[in-house]
Amino acid sequence: MITSKIYNHEAKGIDPIQMQNFGRLILTTNNVIPLPIEHNDRRIFLVSADNSKRKYVKPLIDYCKDKRDKMDSAIIRMGLI
Repeated sequence: MITSKIYNHEAKGIDPIQMQNFGRLILTTNNVIPLPIEHNDRRIFLVSADNSKRKYVKPLIDYCKDKRDKMDSAIIRMGLI
C-alpha cells in the first residue's frame, strides 16, 4: 500500500478498477517508539511533539483537506467516480 504505484479501487456495487496510487498517510500514536525505522529509510517522516506544538496541527489539517478536496474534484471531472 505505501510503495505501490497502482491499487485496485473497489467501490461497492462496481467492478474494481486499477488506479494510480497518490496516497499519503498520516498516522498518530502515543507510543514513544511507534515503529522501527532504518537509518536510510526515506519513506517515513517521524515528528515527536508535545502539546506546545498543537497550534501547528490545524493548519496541517486544513492544508490536507484543501488538497483532498482538489483531488476529489479532479477525480469527479475525470468521471472516475
